[in-house]
Amino acid sequence: MNNYFSIITIIFLLLVSCSDEKVQLISNTLSDSDLPDPNYKLNLQSNSGEKLDSVKISWNDSGNDVSLINLSTEKPVEQSGNLTGLTPGDFLDIEISTIKYDYTYKDTIQIFTRVVYPVTIIEFIYEIVYDTTWEYQTNWDYTFDTFGVKLDSTSTIDTTYDTIEKYHRTLTWSPSIENTVIGYNIYRESVDNITNLIDPIETSYIDHLTNKLDTSYTDLHIKDNPGEFAYYYRVQVITESGYKRNSIIYNYTNYTQPGPIQLAEGNVSTDKDEYIKIAWDPITGNDSTYFYQYEIWRAPDEEKSDTLIMAIIPEPQINHFMDRNAGNGTTWYYSVVVVDINGREKPSNFIPGWSMP
Repeated sequence: MNNYFSIITIIFLLLVSCSDEKVQLISNTLSDSDLPDPNYKLNLQSNSGEKLDSVKISWNDSGNDVSLINLSTEKPVEQSGNLTGLTPGDFLDIEISTIKYDYTYKDTIQIFTRVVYPVTIIEFIYEIVYDTTWEYQTNWDYTFDTFGVKLDSTSTIDTTYDTIEKYHRTLTWSPSIENTVIGYNIYRESVDNITNLIDPIETSYIDHLTNKLDTSYTDLHIKDNPGEFAYYYRVQVITESGYKRNSIIYNYTNYTQPGPIQLAEGNVSTDKDEYIKIAWDPITGNDSTYFYQYEIWRAPDEEKSDTLIMAIIPEPQINHFMDRNAGNGTTWYYSVVVVDINGREKPSNFIPGWSMP
C-alpha cells in the first residue's frame, strides 16, 4: 500500500514540474530567405570554338565569389573566366560554383578551342617528263699550200643528245582559310614507311613554302620510277603563333577505316537544363592510329534539312560533347562523324535529344 502511494506521489510531482516549462515548436516550413532564388541560374556560356588558344566563360552574377575547377586536373583555373594559354583543339570540362542566399549553385560547361584550318588536297598528278641534254662538237678542216701556209678552213658540227626520264608528282590543294598562315611544310614518305606520315617526322620533311597563297607543289626529287602511288604526301599549315595542322594523306587507304560511332537514345540527353549532352565510346587501339577527327553534326529535324557542324574534335580519346547553344525546351538531332586520315567519313545515325524548358 505504501509503495502504491509513493508511485502516485512521484507521477503528480512530475506533472506539476512539466507544467511550468515552455514548449519549443519546431517548424519544417522554410522562410523565403532560406530557399534558393527561383529566378537565379548560372546560365553558363562561352565563346568556345572561336579562337585558337583562349576561351571566355560567362555566367550570371551572383554577387559572390565564383569557383572554377578544371575537372580533368581537379585544379582551379582563372576565376575571371578568361582562360588563356590553351592550344588549338583543346577540350576541357570546367565546373563552376557560387553561393547566393547561402545556397550553392553548381554546373559544368565544356569549353573548347578551334582547330587550325588545314588545306584540303584535291588533286594528285603523276607525270613522266623527258629531259633532253644536247652536246655540240665542232670539227675543223684546213687547206695548206706547199710551203705549209694555211689557205682555207672549213668546219662541221657534230651534235649528240641524251634523253632522261624524270618523274614529277604534283599536289594541288585548296588554301587554308586560316588568317594567320605564314607557310606550309611538305612531307613525303614511301609506301613502305607510310606510318612516318601519320605524325610526320623530321626525315619525312622535303620542303617549305613561304607564300601562304601557294596552292600546289611539284616534287622534282624522285629519280627512279617506282609507280604512281609509291609515295604519299602531307601538307602542314603553319600559323604566326607556330600552331600547325596536317592535311589528310591523299589517296592512302591501305588500312581498316575506323568507326562508325554507335549512338543510341541513351547517348543523347533529354534531362539537362540549358544544354544537351552527347556521349559515345571513343575510338581506341589501332583504329585511333588512322583517326583524323570527330565532327559533331546537328540537325533540327529527322529529315536533316539544315545540318550544321557544331564542333571539330581532333583527339580520339574525347568521348562527349555538350551543346550549350541548344536553347531551352528545344529538340535537336545529333550525329558523331568519324573522319580518317584519308578524309573518308563514317557518320553515326542521328539521335534526338532535348533540353529542359
